[in-house]
Amino acid sequence: MKKILILITIVAFSSCKSGPKKYDDNKGNDLVQVNDENEFKKYISLIPLLELPYVTSCENCCNHSELDDNDPLIRKFKPEGSSIVGLIQKNDERIVLLVTYPADQLVPSVKVYDPNGRLSDEMNFMTNLCGEDFEFLNRSQFIISKDLTFQTFDTAYYFKLDTASLEIIDTISTEITIKAFCIDGSGKLIEK
Repeated sequence: MKKILILITIVAFSSCKSGPKKYDDNKGNDLVQVNDENEFKKYISLIPLLELPYVTSCENCCNHSELDDNDPLIRKFKPEGSSIVGLIQKNDERIVLLVTYPADQLVPSVKVYDPNGRLSDEMNFMTNLCGEDFEFLNRSQFIISKDLTFQTFDTAYYFKLDTASLEIIDTISTEITIKAFCIDGSGKLIEK
């Protein structure tokens, strides 16, 4: 009796499988359930590729892709609170995506994923004040080059105004800040 009970237990445990569940496609073929990795690749396939070089500024940021926000994959994988601009790069090593976040002006953000959909790094650009205030004007520009260099150009003008007419009397100083970033071998955004 013990031997039969042990045999039944072994057969019962050996028939249990781990791994993805399989479903029948009503034609007798077994289909493997789609896992998150395959879903992420399908999500990326829905996003149009950006034409490089890509140039935008804080006064006119950014044209967004027309995507179906009700698509289950878009809803699942789109970074929370963002709007998708487009796909910067997709290869066997990484997937690079450009999105924006709302702020006083739109803030472009570069997201770097590994091929399995894990976020390896992200960076926000054009986060400085853009616009003008009394005796101050700032302009920002963001460029993605064909070689995947991400550049920011911030130009700040300080000037003296005539307080009665509000006309510019003199430019006191101009500050130009240029920064360039690239993606290293581990998928991190680093300053050049």
